[in-house]
Amino acid sequence: MPKIEIKDVKFEDFATLLSLVQKDPIEPTEDTAESILELAERFMLSAAKRHVELVLLSSEMGNLEKIELPDKHDLNFLLVETLKKCEEEDIEPTYEFSEFSDKTKARILDRLIEL
Repeated sequence: MPKIEIKDVKFEDFATLLSLVQKDPIEPTEDTAESILELAERFMLSAAKRHVELVLLSSEMGNLEKIELPDKHDLNFLLVETLKKCEEEDIEPTYEFSEFSDKTKARILDRLIEL
């Protein structure tokens, strides 16, 4: 069988992506999460995004990063769960906030009002 080159794709990330929709998936890491999310969108494998979302939820990644990724990749569950864990001092307005979508800004404001 001939090899087919897929430009701008690391073999390991692509293998992980494909495994996420199979029986014993390769566990994504914090380091590979964003590239796997991009590949999932590129190759329309939305089921794989949920696996990555769950890995990120339990990761040691900072709250700001856990808000940025859902904003970029439409990971609603991760956004909601991350904001639930945030206290007022965790939500310091920064330059990055101005880059968020209106939907994410509204969710952050809702959380601040709850506090």
